[in-house]
Amino acid sequence: YRYFGEAAARLDDVLNFIPARLSAGLMIAASFLLRLDARNAFRIYRRDHDKHASPNSAHTESVVAGALRLQLAGDAWYFGKKVRKPTIGDAGKEAEPEDIKKACRIMYVATGLGLVLLVGLRVLLF
Repeated sequence: YRYFGEAAARLDDVLNFIPARLSAGLMIAASFLLRLDARNAFRIYRRDHDKHASPNSAHTESVVAGALRLQLAGDAWYFGKKVRKPTIGDAGKEAEPEDIKKACRIMYVATGLGLVLLVGLRVLLF
């Protein structure tokens, strides 16, 4: 299972290389449209997008951390042991339930922007 899992993880890294970066860009644009802190979203993205072991995982997470002015990730517990991990975003306000709704709105608007972009490309190219 270990070898299969590692191969699957590497394939996931390769296949999601471009989508992770496109999603981050769309989420920054969505943050702007939602009048969240798009400038900070871009700043935190540039600084923290590579703070996960996976090359794609922190891209969208760093955008949300910046847009909502939150600090995400950090140390975690696995099988009863604390594992030190870097944080994403600047220490700011404490996360609250409303932040989940805001993060979902960022995702929904980014999805809509992506759909508009793809339909526009379809119309232009075909």
